[in-house]
Amino acid sequence: MGISYAEVLIALVLTLLAGLLLLGASGDAQTIHTYVKERNVASSIMYEQLYNAPWYSETATSFVVHSGNVDYGVTRSVSLGCSSFGASAQQIPNCESNFKETTVTVHWKDYSITGTRVSRLLP
Repeated sequence: MGISYAEVLIALVLTLLAGLLLLGASGDAQTIHTYVKERNVASSIMYEQLYNAPWYSETATSFVVHSGNVDYGVTRSVSLGCSSFGASAQQIPNCESNFKETTVTVHWKDYSITGTRVSRLLP
């Protein structure tokens, strides 16, 4: 169970369209281009922390990534359980002890994005 690339792409396109609608009122193409570029960097940081970080480094942490002239604040929290499953979590035996939930938030300027991954712990 995971997020497919198609779902990520669709979500990114819809988010960008919403951002374009919000920023389109100003008509400033440079502002839109800058936002899209920064959002892509933030998304890359978030997915790197959720899916490619080594197992031993998946602990709660906060750090800053410098890219260009923008600082991206990264916060990662890790907890046992699977609260992102919602009500269906009650149907999963030992949900609190067999699953790990990792949440990553990337904040830059006045924007932020958050992603959550639930992974099953190996016995």
